[in-house]
Amino acid sequence: MHDEFQLDVVALTDVWALRDEILRAGLPPGDSVYAGDQSADTLHVGAFSHGRLVAVSSICRDFSGERNGQVWRLGGMAVKPECRNCGVGATLARYCIAYAKRSDAKLVRCTDKISAFTFYRNLGFSVIGEACSRADMGEERFVRMELDFSG
Repeated sequence: MHDEFQLDVVALTDVWALRDEILRAGLPPGDSVYAGDQSADTLHVGAFSHGRLVAVSSICRDFSGERNGQVWRLGGMAVKPECRNCGVGATLARYCIAYAKRSDAKLVRCTDKISAFTFYRNLGFSVIGEACSRADMGEERFVRMELDFSG
């Protein structure tokens, strides 16, 4: 499916529903609620094709470390299978990154499967540290990545 799509801010309940369907298939509903989802300046954006929500991504401030709110976390990207490899994920990610930059971000972080690294590298991210496993995600290996605007 390589149709045109429109981006728009989406309700958090719609984000959670699509994340549950795509990222947490087979797990109990509600398992895709992430830290920062409900913060006032978090952005949840969706891609629509023919009026149907086909992809979501979110970006929020990451207060877990240094830099007093100038670090943002990109996450929760979920794309319906029939819409993958058509640029919708990259478009959503760029939209979220631009939002963070307008909000004075100096750094954007994300964690994703090693298999998605090329996608993030094409957006300018670099790997930070070693790949690791997550107990809740089986054998899949994950990698932390950063996109630094401060230099």
